[in-house]
Amino acid sequence: MPRIDLAAIPGWTQAQPFASSSASGSSSEIRSRVLTWIYTQQRHLSLCLRRFCFEFRDFVKP
Repeated sequence: MPRIDLAAIPGWTQAQPFASSSASGSSSEIRSRVLTWIYTQQRHLSLCLRRFCFEFRDFVKP
């Protein structure tokens, strides 16, 4: 399984990465932090996905 470089993901460093406290934190705490990060990045990800869909649709058009 490839290791994901969390530093390469935009906005991850601002969203309190769980790597610093993964040794002491519980799994539920880690899960809540991941969900919080996904929620904060949701708008950015949806904008990227929408832009990709528009470009793909233009590419498929005859």
